[in-house]
Amino acid sequence: MPFNSRVLRDEEPQPLTDYRPVAEQIVSSLFANGGASLYDTLSLAYQHVQHQQQQDPSRIAAIVVLSDGKDTTSKLTLDQLLAQIQYDFDQHTIRVFTIGYEAEDGTDVLKQISEVTQGRYYEGTQTNIREIFRDISTFF
Repeated sequence: MPFNSRVLRDEEPQPLTDYRPVAEQIVSSLFANGGASLYDTLSLAYQHVQHQQQQDPSRIAAIVVLSDGKDTTSKLTLDQLLAQIQYDFDQHTIRVFTIGYEAEDGTDVLKQISEVTQGRYYEGTQTNIREIFRDISTFF
């Protein structure tokens, strides 16, 4: 779900196996511009995945966030987001894997997000990004 100061594409999450060519095209067309609404976008993505998980409990539910960790325009605060997505073994069981890409100042935020959801934080670079995605896939 790409974003800057607002969500750019609000779509239901898709299985990556079927959606990979479209996802690659979307990602390759992105560029940094304006503010960042990380918390609002993650909240919306979480709600979408949670809804899908309620419809099909056997479905694997996870979110991967690729970001510098900065949020400048969200209405939600970090504390509100963390309370909303905290893993609880019952109603909130979606893991969020965060990749800090050029995230010098935002790593703490991304680490907090992954920790409260029992996901994992990765330090992303151009040279290791494929390896990171491979590693994330081993969780499922």
